[in-house]
Amino acid sequence: MNNENKFKTHYFSGAGDPNEYFKNHHHWESFQDDKKYEYENYTHDYGYGNLEYTNTLYSLDGSKYVVVEEVFTKEMFQKYAPYCQCIKCQASWWEFSKKSMCACCVGCLKYGDRESADVIAKTREYMRSKGIEY
Repeated sequence: MNNENKFKTHYFSGAGDPNEYFKNHHHWESFQDDKKYEYENYTHDYGYGNLEYTNTLYSLDGSKYVVVEEVFTKEMFQKYAPYCQCIKCQASWWEFSKKSMCACCVGCLKYGDRESADVIAKTREYMRSKGIEY
């Protein structure tokens, strides 16, 4: 049997459809108690090249999912930060309520501590559209 306590775990209620919720993650699946999962960081190709990942357990409205999260290095933060597409960075100067948002709470890549799969996906799309290697 698997030990759920080995996972970093997030709990959400009212999160809705997991297909929508996890759409910017490279892989996710329903948690299976009898399946062996990696608990340490590992390298794998989920269709985006060999990248470093960690598994995280999410509980959405009582259903459990193992979500593969890309491990973002300090170097990656530095490379992506100037192009960050979070709500805070993309707000106009007159949108004070957005500009005053907590950087870590919106997954700002300039914060350099806590990334958001959604912000990473938007930032990669922006960099791709501008011909910037990522």
